[in-house]
Amino acid sequence: MRYPKNTLDFIIVAFLWAEWFVKKCLWYFYCIFEKYDYWIHNRAVRKAAEKAEKNPPIFPDDNT
Repeated sequence: MRYPKNTLDFIIVAFLWAEWFVKKCLWYFYCIFEKYDYWIHNRAVRKAAEKAEKNPPIFPDDNT
């Protein structure tokens, strides 16, 4: 593995590595939040579908 010889290059490489590491760590929490959000939405859709099946809407008669 080649290491940078210049101090500025070493600082830039360290910063880029730290940025990559933080991105990977935060991406994990984002994926968990997204899965939770999908689960909550699907649960609400299922409850609304069950409610609509038990109590179907009654429309007015158009034969007047």
